[in-house]
Order: sequence, then C-alpha cells, then structure tokens
Amino acid sequence: MEESTLGESNGMDRGKQVCVNLNDESNAENLSGANEGSLSQSVQDNEMVETNNPSLKFNSQKPLWELTDAEIWKMQFDTVDDAAKFYYDYAREIGFSVRKSHKEVYKECQVSQKLVCSAEGERHSIENRRRAPKRLTRFNCNASFQVKLDRITGKYVVTCFVRDHSHDLLPSPSSMYLRLHGRVVNGDKAQVAALRNAGDLHNHIDAVRRYPISTVDTDSVLLYLESKALEDRGYFYSHTVNKHGHLQNLLWMDSKSRFDYSCFGDVLIFDSTYKTNVYGKPLLIFLVMNNHHQTIIFAAALLADETEDSYMWMLDTFLRAMGGRKPISVVTDCDEEMQKAIKNLLPEARHRLCTWHISQNVTSHWAAIIGDFNNCMHMVGTPEQFEEAWNKMIKTYNLGDQQFFNDLYRKREQWAEAYLRGYFFAGVRTTQRCEIQNGFVKCYLTSRNNLTEFFRNFEIAIMNNRQREVQADFQSKMKKPIIGEQLKLYKEQMGSVYTKASFEKFCMIANEETNFVVDRTEHINDHQRIHFVCKWYNPESRWRVFFDSSSIEAKCSCLKFEELGFPCAHMIVVFKVEHLRLIPESCIMKRWTLNAKASIHHKDNHASTLASKVSSTGRFFELLNTAYTVCSLGAKSHNTFREGIAGLNSLKVFLEGVDVDRGTRCQILGEPSTRNTNK
Repeated sequence: MEESTLGESNGMDRGKQVCVNLNDESNAENLSGANEGSLSQSVQDNEMVETNNPSLKFNSQKPLWELTDAEIWKMQFDTVDDAAKFYYDYAREIGFSVRKSHKEVYKECQVSQKLVCSAEGERHSIENRRRAPKRLTRFNCNASFQVKLDRITGKYVVTCFVRDHSHDLLPSPSSMYLRLHGRVVNGDKAQVAALRNAGDLHNHIDAVRRYPISTVDTDSVLLYLESKALEDRGYFYSHTVNKHGHLQNLLWMDSKSRFDYSCFGDVLIFDSTYKTNVYGKPLLIFLVMNNHHQTIIFAAALLADETEDSYMWMLDTFLRAMGGRKPISVVTDCDEEMQKAIKNLLPEARHRLCTWHISQNVTSHWAAIIGDFNNCMHMVGTPEQFEEAWNKMIKTYNLGDQQFFNDLYRKREQWAEAYLRGYFFAGVRTTQRCEIQNGFVKCYLTSRNNLTEFFRNFEIAIMNNRQREVQADFQSKMKKPIIGEQLKLYKEQMGSVYTKASFEKFCMIANEETNFVVDRTEHINDHQRIHFVCKWYNPESRWRVFFDSSSIEAKCSCLKFEELGFPCAHMIVVFKVEHLRLIPESCIMKRWTLNAKASIHHKDNHASTLASKVSSTGRFFELLNTAYTVCSLGAKSHNTFREGIAGLNSLKVFLEGVDVDRGTRCQILGEPSTRNTNK
C-alpha cells in the first residue's frame, strides 16, 4: 500500500507503507498503547534516546547546513510532518531533493517514517527503446533520515541519519529546480491573491507610467548606478559627458559579469545594431559563450554615436574594468569604425566578421553568386585552395571590376574559413547570438523608457538570462547521461566531466570515429609518432595526428580541437590505436566542463561577492515568503491586522539596531562607509 505525500503541494515521491506484524512479540511490546501517544520504537542498537533532556532540543537559530551529526541525532519532533518538514528544509539548503520511503503503522497510528534522497536506488534497464533514454537521476545514494515514536515522551526521535551523498549537491540558487523545492507555498498563494485583487489599481498605475516621459537628468542615472555600486562592491561603471553636462557614453557591469569574463572571456562577441531608449543611443551588449554553450551578457554600453572614438573609449574602458585581460578572439558585425578600434586596442586578438552579415551584403549586391560565395567562405581547406576557388568564381561571373568584391577580398582573413582554421572561436561564426539577445532584451525595453527605467528593465533581462544558466547547471549536475556501448569508457569519462550541452557535442563528434581508420604510422622516436588517418571508403582524404606517449598529447592537422575545444574524431581513432582507456587531460578544455568556474580568483574576490549575494538572496526570499503568510493572516480582520502591524513594527525597530556582522544589537548605527566607485 502506498502512502500519501507530505501535503498536496510538496511534490514528494510516494513511498512504501509497512504494516507492523502483531505476531512479533518485540513489536507488540514496543507498540502497546499507540493510540494514546505513548508508543516507542527503539533506536539503532536498541539504545533509547533520553528525549526529556532539554539540551537535546533543536536550536532553530543555527543555519541548517551547520548542524552536526550529533545535533541532528538528538533532535525530537511532535509529529511526523514536523520531522519531514525539517528534512525538507535541510535538503533545500544543502542541495538535494527528498522522497518518502518506508513507514510503520500500528492501529492507524504512524510510528515510523524514513525519508531518503531522491537519488536513492537505480533505474531499471529497459531494452529496445524507441526514443533516446532520459538522463539518469538515481545514483544509489544512501543519504537518509528516519524518525520513530518514543513511548515515554510521545515525541518522534531520530533513529537514522546518513549525511553523505553519492552525487553532486546543488545548493542555492540551483536548488529551486529540484522537484521537491519547486512547490507553491502558502505565502506564494497569498501574494497571488493580493495581486489579483489589486489588478485594477496596477493597470491604472501602469497607464500613468506610460504617459509621455520627461527628459531624465543625468544625475539621477548616476545616483542609481552609485546605489548599485554600494550594494555590489564589484560593480563597475564609467561615463563621459559633453561640455553641457549631458551624458555621452556609459559602460556598466556587475561583479557576476566580471566573474563570467574571467571564466569565459576568451571569445568576445558584440555588435551595435540595437537602439532602444528615449535618447536613441546605440546599445552595445558584450556577450560570451559559457560552458553550457549559452550566450550570456556580461557588460553593456550606451554610446553617443557609432564612431571610432566612441568605440575606442568603450573598449579601453572595458579592458580597464577587466584588469587589462584581453580576449583571444573577437566576433563583430561589419562596422568599419568598430574594426578600426579593435585593430588599435586589440591587435593580438583574432578578429572575425559575422558571416551572416557578409552573406546578406553579397546577396544584396549579386544574389546569383551566393551559393558559390558561401562555398568559398565556409571551405574547409588551405588558403591556396581558397584562392583557387575564389579566382574561379570571379572569372565565372566576370566580377573583376566590382569594387565591392575587391574590398571584400582584402578582408578575406577575417571571414574566410581557410584563413581562420586553428583559431579558437568556440564555434561562433556570427553575431546572430547578439541579435537573439537584442530580441530577448526588447521584451523588457522600449524607446519610451527614461534611462533609469532602462537600467532597471535591462537588469531584469539579465536576471532572466542568468536563470537559464542556473537551470542548465541543475540539468548537468543532477542528471547523468545513459551511455551506450560505443566508446563506452570515453563517454563515461566525458559524461562526468562535461556539461550536458558539451557532452552532447562530444558525442556527435565521437560517433563519427567509425568512419575513419589509421592507414599507416610513422615513428619519430620511442615516444613520438605520426598516425595517418583516412576515411575507410575514401583513402584520398587523409589527416595527420601527432601523438606523444610520454606527455600523452595529441594534435591533428584538421585543427578542430584548436577551433572548438573538443577532440576530433581523428584523434579519438588514434586514442583507440594507442590503447588509451581515457581521453588525455590535454585534450579536455576546461571551459566546457562542469568545473569551468573552479579555481578562478580575482584580486577583488568577485567570486566571494557572488556567493555572498546568492546566500543573501536565499535569505531574502525565505523571509519574503513568511512575510506574505503573516500579511495574509493579518488581513483577515481588524484585530489580526492590529496585532500584525504592531508586531511587524516592533520587529522592524529591532532589526534596525542589529549589527549585521555580529548579529547583536547596536545602540548607535554607524555612518555609512564611503566607497571608491569607477567613474
């Protein structure tokens, strides 16, 4: 018989109910008097817990993640639901989900309940699947928590607690995606009801807000940015004004953005095609690709115009904010002024022009040749092969006197694949990612926003963008792939190393290895050799894979690893020939792994700032949920309102006098600390 879940809204899996055998003398003795609340169950090793000792009561002021095993073993609860609520809260803070397991019932009285990690057990194998199996969520995890009824006190005492897990934990903010913790609680219901009742008022306010907006003073924008800098010590902004004191250029980013750049700033993507504010200033969004192959925003700038001087200021300010660290590759549109600024300030970076914009320009000038042109642009070959194909196209269509194509040819090293082979661009060829983000941002911004509203709405867009990253972290850490027999050892290794998106890309490459064979091998010395790899049905196509057995390093003439950061199919064939059981560490690019952000430190310690913000956000929403519940109860009558408002005012006065660092009352609040902001 299956038991019901812990309430209708908590989302727990159903567990198993165990009915106690009354023919067992030991059970009958221990369970006598269950209906009167005096039943007991002996704890492990038949040792009775002295639950009447006041020292064993749970100190709710201590954070759950700081509880020791001894403190949890000494806890006692009035009901099973109280015990389950505690373990649910504990699981949410630590970063895992819970489901019910076995329970014991005697004469309709529940005397025992065991809760386990949702990763307990393993999935039953199903043969002959029509669809690809879903990723694994159970890993034989032994973490558990059990309570039994004590016959002396009538309290439920802890009889089993296993802390360790067999899988990665997912603390805030990713824990919100765990099934158990995505429930709608009473506070949320109260908030929804209040918003529904206030709908008419909200519509009126919104209509007033949308009335023609007056010009925003520059000082109000700077004050807003200053307030953000006070909240986030890693926040950066810089601006320029003209002789009349009007805002010209502005660039800003928070500590999370600067941290993201330190992890994924090797490839920089941006363009200036979007204008959405009351002044019509061009908005430039700086983007990078993270380890989940998602485009993330980590900086933005509003410029006075699209001139070389504005772009020079923007790039110089951006590099200053990032401590001088420069990207190794840049992808932009075909803006001439931007190209000049990049050449001056980022001369070492490999600059790639958006292939989509180039194709659009060619189509507008000479649509008939677009097929041949794209073949030249995306040709996987040598520069000599490109030159041959280009000259053939020019001769065929008689384009020798066309200035557009002559200018385009002079820039061939910035758009032709043959000249960009071996340079890392993380697979990015276009600025379409920027334009997709522009469309995403457009949902929150309108040309009628004043600048202060513009910044607030832009932050909402970034928060939603980052939420996708958190969700991808959850999918990668809490769900593991099912591995087939082909290259099983390699895929098991990469499945535990790569993110979900990276693993899928690796599998697409690895599955091609059956198309290749090692044709012959040349030995350079005892440790170094060159393997010649070809397609088994096309021996004319040949690649050279250099392998060093002493350092366990490999390099292929296709240069795909250098371009994408994943070992190519030719290298995987050689690994098999060399009898390697694992992919060499030298062929695993860290930026695509689950630990891409590990061991990243800043001189301003932005990572610590981010962790502190995440923890603060979690506490805020916990308090907010409780406050909504209090407000819902307090609004029921005049008496409850009077008591509620008095209690909240007293709490407000008390918290205003609490030292945030020491957690103690302060007689006099100190002066706000001054800050050096990047202006």
